[in-house]
Amino acid sequence: KVSVYSTQQERDNTDPDILGRFKPQFDWIELSATHLLSYYSGYGERVNKVIAEVLQWYWEHFKNRDASFLIPIESICCIDRLSKLSRSFLLLSGDKGNSNTDAFLGLNDPHIAVHGSFSLMVNYHALGLWFDSLQGFAMHCPLDTVDLKVSAFLLPKTFLDKHLKSVSKQHWNSIGSGLPSRINRYFDLKTCFHDSIAQFGPNSFFTLQRVIEKRICDRNGGEYFDLDSIMGMIRLSNWDPDLYYKFREEILDRIIEPQNHSLLTDIARDMQSIWDNYYHLEQDRDVCYEIGRFYYGIQYYEKSLAFYLKSTQLHGTHHITEYNKSLCHTGLGDTESALKSLSCSLELEPTYVKALELQKQLLRSQDERIEISSAKNLVGKRHREQDQSNSLSHLSLRNRATLTHRVTIDPEVITRRVQK
Repeated sequence: KVSVYSTQQERDNTDPDILGRFKPQFDWIELSATHLLSYYSGYGERVNKVIAEVLQWYWEHFKNRDASFLIPIESICCIDRLSKLSRSFLLLSGDKGNSNTDAFLGLNDPHIAVHGSFSLMVNYHALGLWFDSLQGFAMHCPLDTVDLKVSAFLLPKTFLDKHLKSVSKQHWNSIGSGLPSRINRYFDLKTCFHDSIAQFGPNSFFTLQRVIEKRICDRNGGEYFDLDSIMGMIRLSNWDPDLYYKFREEILDRIIEPQNHSLLTDIARDMQSIWDNYYHLEQDRDVCYEIGRFYYGIQYYEKSLAFYLKSTQLHGTHHITEYNKSLCHTGLGDTESALKSLSCSLELEPTYVKALELQKQLLRSQDERIEISSAKNLVGKRHREQDQSNSLSHLSLRNRATLTHRVTIDPEVITRRVQK
């Protein structure tokens, strides 16, 4: 059994900070095989039968050696209920855990991790035995030193309730390798797991990420990472939005430096891939806003404005976002829309200096354009009046010439008309 206590006297047992001070205490109780099996009697016939098989497997595997391990009973029950709904499925799980029975040797207290709540190591080996008993199989990451263990479990279509098989004692080794004849029927799955998990898995990526993260900001050291190196890391993560959010300031700092135009074009395409992988879960991480900042930095004003609008939709109106919208409108030459965004920003934060300064600048520029336009109109009007006057003068001279021409008649013609 397990009990917990605090390292100090607690006045309020509901204080969540107690989790940071509590200590577990395990007391070992000797049980007979009958009492042990009866402990799991309330989980249904199929679960009881499989757990009995799993415990028997461990008994025969360790024989006279001491061992301590956990039975993930709630996980088994959850998967059992899922199997009744789906009939066949693939389960991919990643957590701190063990798939190698060598980790169970010795009488050791279970490790409890405290992280706001608390958790225990997952016995992936036992889960694999459960799938094996149902004609399925498991594939485990072969590395024992990883902080994140990833395993894949498959329940095939051939599974039927009435054909519940006993867990095989023959083909399972200490690292939980399943029956090859079952796994080899799923060649694509086997290859994908090998490439994505066994060869270079999430834990390997996290290890590489930590090394880069420590050195990425060291501009004065010998390991300065340029923009292309940072983006290479993000591409290796399959364009993880969380990773971009983590390195956003370093990326924005580096796009100010002289860059190859083709590199910036490539990164602009990467931003769309990052957005395609984004799921809005955390309200305090505004990835839309950060992507908008990048696009503004490389003068893609329309794209930047589109992501600022998405930021407003997902995270609400913010005075800095509205100010940044006004910058995009200004870059696009739309002063009227820029002033509207600035008005919205100042309604939210009347003392925001940057918005006040830009508003004053735009209004001054607008007044100057109005004055210049008025002056141009005045000059144009004078030019038109002058042109009109010249036209009238020219017309007057033509009329005079025409009139003179008309009244200058040959005297002989007049004489002849009179005489006639």
